Amino acid sequence: MKKKTLVTLFAGTAILGASIAPAAAHATTTGTTPANVEMTSGSLPGGTGDGDDGSTQEPEPGSNTNFDLLYVPTEFKFASTEVSSDLSAISLDATGTQTKRYAVGDVRGTQAGWSVTAGVAEMKNGTATLEGSITFAQTGAVAKYDETAKTYSRDVAAFAADPGSPEFAGTTIPVGGAAVSIATAAVGKGQGTWDSELSNVKLNITTPSSQITNGAYTGNVTWTLVAAP
Repeated sequence: MKKKTLVTLFAGTAILGASIAPAAAHATTTGTTPANVEMTSGSLPGGTGDGDDGSTQEPEPGSNTNFDLLYVPTEFKFASTEVSSDLSAISLDATGTQTKRYAVGDVRGTQAGWSVTAGVAEMKNGTATLEGSITFAQTGAVAKYDETAKTYSRDVAAFAADPGSPEFAGTTIPVGGAAVSIATAAVGKGQGTWDSELSNVKLNITTPSSQITNGAYTGNVTWTLVAAP
């Protein structure tokens, strides 16, 4: 009888388990909460390159908008050179800074891209003129603003790591010819503040020495920021 009872109880338990309907699953509920932010164009603080050595200047002090040249070199003063010398690579005067800097700020928020052109329409000494080019190498950097000093410093590592960095590929500024592009930011790039350092700056005079008159030749580098690549 004991054996039979055990079998019955086991069978009864099996029947009971088979007859219980599965419990209904709890329904999953979701809710939504709106999240939003509006982005607007920024503004560019005025300032020059750090170091405060007078080697850079603001093109139009106090008038920065959201798309501007932040600063350009104060001057390109080349060494006094004899007419009979090699005129293809005249160095900067040793008394001045041997590197030059310019900077671009683009906080329009359009990612439309931009370009910088530069040129010297003429270098004159009275009626005499020179033709040739200013040659250099460029090294780009993120321009970081110091609120206290009111200057921009260079961050080369940040420039290298940023996929939106512009290209500072130009190596020549014509003298006595049309301006050329020396920096570009393709569509989708160039948003932010950027600095370029010009090194190994030389003046290459192509005017024949037989046509050069003694004296000081002067001119102006015209820098233009264009709102397109």
